[in-house]
Amino acid sequence: MGWDVKKAKTYGKWAVGLFFLLALVTFYVSPRNIFAQVVYLIAPLSTLLAGILITKKYYPGGFKGVVYLYFTIGLGLWFLGEFSEFVFALDTFSHIDPFPSVADVFYLLGYPFLFMGAFVLLRQGEGYWNSFKRGSYAFGLLLAVALFAYFGIYLAYDASVPMIENVITMLYNIGDFILVICALSLIFVAHSSPDLSEHALSRCWYTFVAGFFFTLVADILYSYFQLQYEQELMPFVQLDLIWIAAYLLFTYAFFCMFLRVRSVEEDVGTKISSWKRSKKVISHS
Repeated sequence: MGWDVKKAKTYGKWAVGLFFLLALVTFYVSPRNIFAQVVYLIAPLSTLLAGILITKKYYPGGFKGVVYLYFTIGLGLWFLGEFSEFVFALDTFSHIDPFPSVADVFYLLGYPFLFMGAFVLLRQGEGYWNSFKRGSYAFGLLLAVALFAYFGIYLAYDASVPMIENVITMLYNIGDFILVICALSLIFVAHSSPDLSEHALSRCWYTFVAGFFFTLVADILYSYFQLQYEQELMPFVQLDLIWIAAYLLFTYAFFCMFLRVRSVEEDVGTKISSWKRSKKVISHS
């Protein structure tokens, strides 16, 4: 029996929406209890599992398998960072200053893999670009560089904190700049490459891009309101909800990509079965 892709997507949307509603209520009631931390951790875990699901479908066949592998590894390292933060949040380790920590290592290691995934996609799609698209991409990249230089380096340095904290902050800002490059690349490639511009698949990639932008917004807000966040002041402590939304967007995008593959496989299987039956009828006649 074949999959009803439309119904499966509807179920996926409901699952994502209901989970975010649960997170919303949980973080409103008590954003720092153990249940809230478990709810938070489920979001990146779901992204990792969905990434593994789609990667197994494609890897190692073709460039898409490589892209999904890089993205899954990058987001998987982010999950390890989130899990490390979860461990440090337990009462047993409450005496440990979590910044910088092993969690920061996992977070920062994830960025290069995300960049490599976007780079492979960019190389795949750039051959279909016209001069306008090349110029638009270059303009967007230059604008991102200018904004990064001002906000990510000039304003980010804080002489009142230890140098190691400044270095970690700078590395996160570089990582966020990579996210901008990833998002720009995915938007342009989803419009350009015949392998990705098909309507249903391109919407999956736009959802994935939305996850990058949500992550970027959360990181920027955290960098400006870190003290209020750590003091658990409202509404700054609710920043976790933006990261949760980002992970859920990644998860849903991977899920839609997986459904698209299953749908194509079933269409091909149906055509092959029909061809075999018709061949059998002709041979008998």
